[in-house]
Amino acid sequence: MSSKGSIKRRNRIAASQAEDPRVKQLKKKNPYIPDLGLPEISVTKILIQTIIFLFIAGVVGFFGTIAYIYFSPNVGRFSDKTDLNHFYLPTGSELYNCAACQIESVNGLNVITAGDRKGELLVFLHGFPETAYLSWHKQIEFFSKLGYFVVAPDQRGYNTSIKFPSYSDYHLNNLSQDIVNLIDHYNRTKANVVGHDWGAAVAWHLGQFHNERLEKLVIINVPHPEVMKQKLRSSLTQLSNSWYMFFFQLPWVSEAKLSKNNYEWLSAAFTMSPPGTFSRSTIDLYKKAWSEPGAITGMLNWYRAALLGSITNKITPRRLPANLPVLMLWGDQDKALDASMAQPSIEMCDNGKLVMFEGISHWVQHEVPDRVNSVISDFLI
Repeated sequence: MSSKGSIKRRNRIAASQAEDPRVKQLKKKNPYIPDLGLPEISVTKILIQTIIFLFIAGVVGFFGTIAYIYFSPNVGRFSDKTDLNHFYLPTGSELYNCAACQIESVNGLNVITAGDRKGELLVFLHGFPETAYLSWHKQIEFFSKLGYFVVAPDQRGYNTSIKFPSYSDYHLNNLSQDIVNLIDHYNRTKANVVGHDWGAAVAWHLGQFHNERLEKLVIINVPHPEVMKQKLRSSLTQLSNSWYMFFFQLPWVSEAKLSKNNYEWLSAAFTMSPPGTFSRSTIDLYKKAWSEPGAITGMLNWYRAALLGSITNKITPRRLPANLPVLMLWGDQDKALDASMAQPSIEMCDNGKLVMFEGISHWVQHEVPDRVNSVISDFLI
């Protein structure tokens, strides 16, 4: 029955084509054109099918990529060595002892202080995924002995410091206000500030929007925000190096990845440095800080506020004024942040100086602490 219907349908289409004068004219030019009786192709139908296919392919590709990142132990690793004991040796660099250090709680932040409280205020700001002491233990006592009153906070979301519920609480406006409040707490109008990694991002923000509260500013291995923005737009290499920032936007999955196998992937962040720079006992102290309730989410919320928060609370980058001396230190073997961003960043400062550290990775103050201390102390004098 269906076969007879199909034949009748083809006959009707063929008859309508035969009546069309354009078909007759075309057949005169080419008599070999058959009357196939095929229905017209729907462009709309093809478009819809293509969109559905691309959507399904995109969904499969997205979740496939997320699964690959989660289950692969080597994604994002800065070394092809899977055994972290290759880097974190029992005889590796140990923590510097700080007999003069005290721990205080200031506005919910866990704060390490050292030195003469009447001395010039020097604030050290750590980055991801560190803590105040683990990041700056090779600087705190050194500068306190030079007469500075050294203050190093565990910034919000880290270690035992206060954890806020929303990623919007980690917007740079709030992070920099924490430091302004810290300066106020110690009854100072101004402070010298040194920042590394995310601590340097906070330092840049202070230099742009609270420069009246700063004596001098030291930035370590983080570009000016305008330079970073332009680099992400123009460089596929930097964009691929920064893939983790986009992965960190995902709730639950990124927390699970960082916590997996006793923080294995997070521990590997330090493999950019030479083996032995960090000891196993030091890595154990990092893991203790990461295991604090809410710490992993708090740390990730810095990245979420940077991307998602910039949509609702956009920051327009500024140049740093001439009345604020700026020193930038940059290890040229940083595999996460391209060294080509260093020079244009210091050019965003009207009174800036750049010092490059050849052969040194992102973890500058860990790898060459004596050189870092010397350059910073000369700058602060």
